[in-house]
Amino acid sequence: KRAKKVRFYRNGDRYFNGIVYAISADRFRTFDALLADLTRSLSDNVNLPQGVRTIYTLDGKKITSIDQLLEGESYICSSIEAYKKLDYTKNVNPNWSVNVKASSRSPLSMSSPKPGAPEGRESK
Repeated sequence: KRAKKVRFYRNGDRYFNGIVYAISADRFRTFDALLADLTRSLSDNVNLPQGVRTIYTLDGKKITSIDQLLEGESYICSSIEAYKKLDYTKNVNPNWSVNVKASSRSPLSMSSPKPGAPEGRESK
């Protein structure tokens, strides 16, 4: 049985382009396991601070099991707040975030200094 590819958006976030997930029974044995994984991917102090508790369809219907997720469809992840109606598939990128790849820069604490480089500062 193949994995279903679905896209998840954050509730009310018009600047988030969504994240594509491959949903399979092997990877997510329970609906709670999926919610926990989505929490790790989508939640921080600003967005979904209580974690992902609810998944909605694009028209606001609540999803209660993995079986309801359909191949190629998009869904909205929410914490405890009600579904916010937006056109998630047309999310906009504000000009200041275009071509900015924040995730590609590794934090300095993660990168080891190069041999011969001064301690604490990376040579460019």
